Amino acid sequence: MNIRGFTKDFNLKVEGIESHCGSIFGVTSEDIHSRVRSSKNVIARFGIWYILSEIYKLSSVTIGEIYDRDHATVLNGLKRAKALNLETKLGLGNDRKIL
Repeated sequence: MNIRGFTKDFNLKVEGIESHCGSIFGVTSEDIHSRVRSSKNVIARFGIWYILSEIYKLSSVTIGEIYDRDHATVLNGLKRAKALNLETKLGLGNDRKIL
């Protein structure tokens, strides 16, 4: 993956986050980037967006650009991630250490 405007190190972190979430929810990176809206794909996608927003402080616009989604779609996904308590499912504790 090569996200325009980001360093190679950050691109590798995003790949690591995708791998982490993908392994938890049983999906591939291709599934995460696809337009398929199966439950597993969507929840994994929301988890990644949550990490990028809460830990890496990326805006919904930036996350949307990375995943070819509208910022409103990302905002809805972040809202759903919180409602689904994905922070716990992703293994993020109070220290929020990940990748």
